[in-house]
Amino acid sequence: MKKLYTLLLMCLTTFAYSQKKDGKDEIKFVENKGWKIIQILNTTFSATFTDNFTSLQSSENWDLYNGEGVSKSTIQDNRLKIKFSDKGRLRVPISEAPMSLMQNNFDITAVFDKNSNSMFQGVIFGYKDGRNYSSITFSPLYKLMIYERNEDGILTGDDEKKNIYAIPNYDNELRIKKADGVIIVYFNGVKAYEIPDLKLSGNGIGIVAGGNKSMNEAMTKYINVNIIIPDEVANGIDKKINVVKLKKTNGVYSVPVELNGVLKIDFIFDSGASDVSISPDVALTLLKTGTIKQEDWLEGAYYKFADGSTAKSKRFRLNSIKLGNKIIKNVTCSISNSIDAPMLLGQSVLSKFGKYTFDNINQKLILE
Repeated sequence: MKKLYTLLLMCLTTFAYSQKKDGKDEIKFVENKGWKIIQILNTTFSATFTDNFTSLQSSENWDLYNGEGVSKSTIQDNRLKIKFSDKGRLRVPISEAPMSLMQNNFDITAVFDKNSNSMFQGVIFGYKDGRNYSSITFSPLYKLMIYERNEDGILTGDDEKKNIYAIPNYDNELRIKKADGVIIVYFNGVKAYEIPDLKLSGNGIGIVAGGNKSMNEAMTKYINVNIIIPDEVANGIDKKINVVKLKKTNGVYSVPVELNGVLKIDFIFDSGASDVSISPDVALTLLKTGTIKQEDWLEGAYYKFADGSTAKSKRFRLNSIKLGNKIIKNVTCSISNSIDAPMLLGQSVLSKFGKYTFDNINQKLILE
């Protein structure tokens, strides 16, 4: 299982940022043609592309075709629209992926508007040219999904699945996920295909649709592409970068922390908390381990809690806190007045571990 995944980048339209260690770039963030790229230790670690077609810059990321033929594509009304005046088929690719789809894992999700009335629509991937590509398309009207694989213009993979889970008057979600050499296709959350050992010709990804005079419009509302290096490569990088897996419960993140080298427990990250805060039963457990000495006790202090109330709490000095493979020493810890109180890790304490980044997409905390 990977320990490190794609970062959620809260960034400007174009940026480049690097974290240096010993004069060398350790982590580098770059955005190029809509792709958010992360490089770690000079290895391209992940690339993410997301578009909900609400920005005027969306059109810069797509190879839109607006010729005089039977089909054309535009970005309009927060949708990628493909329109047909006669029978035809059209591919609308995004800028080519900066990582190999064949050598890496990927996850593609596209949401198609419920008002689409084309013959079929879907996702094209592993695209090299018009003779080499793979595609997954569907038709809500006929409740049919089709998988195609073309090599040098020859159809080497062809399969259809009937009675797909399509609900009238609802948007449809198509997800194509590759991991460990296997591609799994989901339609509206239901597994439709499992394709082992699929050979991909290129790194192109895009939307594809077909239509005619009466079935003449395909509309895409959202697409997200996440490409990441395989487990064995990620694990090698992970040994050099401190990564902690987050847990998310009811929208709240927690991190596993080791106290005084004897007790491991999950703490909630609280940006408003100044110290570490534990419940009385956890404090009692530490006392029983003999790791809290008489000289560790401090004068009490008043604390303001999330509900606005204040109370005086007993305080003591933790000998050590371990997060991932990093340890800080002599940390002030308060004891809450309720056994049901959550374990809190304040931002001021977390900052003592050095520069950190939250990966909200894949629930990781990276300590640099």
